[in-house]
Amino acid sequence: MVVFFLLLLLATYVFFYLVPPLTLPFLRKRVRKAERLPPFVSIVIPTKNEEAIIERVIENWLSIDYPRFELIFVDASSDRTPEIIRAYAKRDERIRLLRPKLGNKLADTLYGASRASGELVALCDADLLVGKRTVRRLMQYLDEGIGSVFAMRIPKPRKGIFKELDGFKLLNLMLDLEFYSRLESAPWISLSPALFRKSDLKQIRPKRIVADDLYLALAMQSMGKRCLLLPEARSSSPPLGTVRDLFTRVTRTAHGSLEQLLWAIPLTFKKKGKFWRIVLPFRISFYTLPYVLGLVTLSLLLLDLLTGRIEPLFLLHFLLYAYAVLLLIFGIRAQVMESILKVKKPISFFGLLLYPFYFFLRETILLYSFVTFLVGKRAQWKKTSSDRELWSR
Repeated sequence: MVVFFLLLLLATYVFFYLVPPLTLPFLRKRVRKAERLPPFVSIVIPTKNEEAIIERVIENWLSIDYPRFELIFVDASSDRTPEIIRAYAKRDERIRLLRPKLGNKLADTLYGASRASGELVALCDADLLVGKRTVRRLMQYLDEGIGSVFAMRIPKPRKGIFKELDGFKLLNLMLDLEFYSRLESAPWISLSPALFRKSDLKQIRPKRIVADDLYLALAMQSMGKRCLLLPEARSSSPPLGTVRDLFTRVTRTAHGSLEQLLWAIPLTFKKKGKFWRIVLPFRISFYTLPYVLGLVTLSLLLLDLLTGRIEPLFLLHFLLYAYAVLLLIFGIRAQVMESILKVKKPISFFGLLLYPFYFFLRETILLYSFVTFLVGKRAQWKKTSSDRELWSR
């Protein structure tokens, strides 16, 4: 019995991680360029205790290749972040500071969007640097029927094998987003940045949630509008540097995503369309099925080991086989990143050899997150130390 579940669990991972890269070359992105002059755009950035990085973030935004824009910082900080923003605002009239104190990031972000001067609004996280032509490229693709088009987030190159592995994980997420975008629509939105219409954002009700990126995507889909990744538009963010930070981010993301995805299950039966019938069920299964099987398999495995019905040597052989399968999977995904996403050398050969161990660590944390979610324990939104330490010049 345990052998069956071990093979079934491995087959589940093979399915979820090979379907996107193997089908991507056959899926065309159904998006066209919108012919328009560069319109005015309001860039809304929620901030909270960004003292260590805010100057570099502002300088980065002021250097973009786009003629007409404003920067709206919606701040909830207790450090010197608002003072620094005010100092820049005195020197540049394009910068505005709002401090609504609404108590959660999504509410602050939507408030900032409601105060935007332009009809087009770009929402962006504070912990990244955007490319010079990112906004210009996004602007070309916000056409009718598209609720949001967003940039691809790539890891900022840093020394250290753990950072390389975490950066490759980020690229895997971007590969999945490109798959969903070409299939129909992305099930979550990376605010890196993401371009919206102000009129659409006004229809979204603020909610105290962790997974605001997933909530925004579901809200756009409820309006009948697609959300698309645009790999040509890019921003960079620092990879995580410690296991502790990985644990913090994975548990936070897992709890927030599970909360939203399980809430959305009834919608897959009520609503019609490829997103609700294919994309969302695929994502829900991705976030639940491996961990249900993992719990069952782990329980049976421990029972068989304790009773002597399975030899430790068999388990070792299976782990070696699983390692080889994971190497194949992520080797294929790395190749597709180069050919489809146009990312040069997404991971080194040595990094690829070590990535299955990082993957196993991350999946173990996800399994723990799944269990704690089931027993009612919820992770609170918390920053990671790596996000701030890695922005030093």
